[in-house]
Amino acid sequence: VPLDIPVIDETTQNKAGFIGAMSGYNDGWPGAVLYRSADGGQTWVDLQGFTGKATIGNAYGTLPESTGTLIDKRVLNIGMQSGELYSVTYDQMLGGVNYAAYGVDGRWEIVRFKDAVLQADGSYNVSGFIRGDRGTEWTTGLHAVNDYFILLDDSDLIFMGAAIEVVGADCDYRAVTSGETIDSASDQGFTYQGVNLECLSPVNASGLRDVSGNFSGSFTRRSR
Repeated sequence: VPLDIPVIDETTQNKAGFIGAMSGYNDGWPGAVLYRSADGGQTWVDLQGFTGKATIGNAYGTLPESTGTLIDKRVLNIGMQSGELYSVTYDQMLGGVNYAAYGVDGRWEIVRFKDAVLQADGSYNVSGFIRGDRGTEWTTGLHAVNDYFILLDDSDLIFMGAAIEVVGADCDYRAVTSGETIDSASDQGFTYQGVNLECLSPVNASGLRDVSGNFSGSFTRRSR
């Protein structure tokens, strides 16, 4: 899963590139290599090897639109493809633990969560959310059933640097299991838009027009 998302790790905030989350369905999965083609599949370049399984799940329901001003105590049931989720304290969550990317490409919401309760079927009931984090408040009302839920604290995620020329370029990607041929994998189209390089939109906008019709506006800037 390619993650074109806002900066979580501030050491990469000025570098072009995106995060890759990789996993296999079987316990004996040996890892994989990610390849990219910029010419419609005529040639392929290997980008990154992956050896560990990322913590990847899918949402069985949806969370509604949120202003992000309060802790969202609604419950979202997550079925895991690989990995486990864990509960943390409020202080840990507020301090920057349990970040997750919730959604799909083009509408990722960055959340943090406090509670993850394992269910009898192996899924988790996740609750206690900080919603619309890192400037993603605009995505909170766009979710659908089966959206990805990917733990961003996972050390098996890898940031892959890219040339600035790749921003906006339509490319094909293949995740090839180690030991297999490149033809064993399917194409996955992805366009890196440089979301991690973008400024956050301002907030608290207000305006006033005087008796002469002159308009004065104000807003609060946000830093990445």
